[in-house]
Amino acid sequence: KRTAAIQWRTFITGMLMGAADLVPGISGGTVALLSGIYGRLLAAIGHFNLHFLKLVIARQMNKAWNYIDGLFLLNLALGIVIALLLLSKLISWLLLVQPLIMWSLFLGLIIVASLMLLKELSTHNQLRRSWLLLGVLASVALANVSLLQPVESFSGWGYLWLVGAGALAISAMLLPGVSGSFILLMLGIYPFLIARLAAFDIVIIAIFAIGCSFGLLAFSRLISYLLKRYTATVMSLLAGLMMGSVVKL
Repeated sequence: KRTAAIQWRTFITGMLMGAADLVPGISGGTVALLSGIYGRLLAAIGHFNLHFLKLVIARQMNKAWNYIDGLFLLNLALGIVIALLLLSKLISWLLLVQPLIMWSLFLGLIIVASLMLLKELSTHNQLRRSWLLLGVLASVALANVSLLQPVESFSGWGYLWLVGAGALAISAMLLPGVSGSFILLMLGIYPFLIARLAAFDIVIIAIFAIGCSFGLLAFSRLISYLLKRYTATVMSLLAGLMMGSVVKL
């Protein structure tokens, strides 16, 4: 009974993470941190390594499954995917019929999230003002780059941009304080991707998922290392990026 309860809790946590990452300003990484699974998640993703590959090649599937904490990842992924599919239609519809209200809501969420992050850093004397300023300046600069204007469609080599966006978005999802949707918003593809997700566009979803998979495997160890060694610097930079994104909105 306890095992089943833990699995349901992981599934529900996944749904909360998926719902959070659909909305700019709310971080799936924060949900994972608050629910107590953040360290386990990073560890499980980090186990997609050479040893895991050797187990698969040797057809030791049970050992490989347990090595990556497969049941935990499966329950979490199912929750995230179901939340994305259920809520994307609602958000897409609201962006269409009430764009001013929705963008105002996103603006408020990002302002509050960045202020809460600043308060947390200040409370623990971890605020690095120079990195905070750098984050603000970088975010404001990105908001004025022509490539980051709202995107209407992708084709040809443009799909590589979508793959890169997926890698960046999923990396942000692993960070407490910054949501994947925030990154997509900064890149100018948030409305497009929400609409394609709501329409269940298999091609776009698959290409974006490839980018997410690459981001998970490539950046999870880097993110884990940076958060352990340079927590204050990384979080101050992220807070600055969030504050500067107000210009984009």
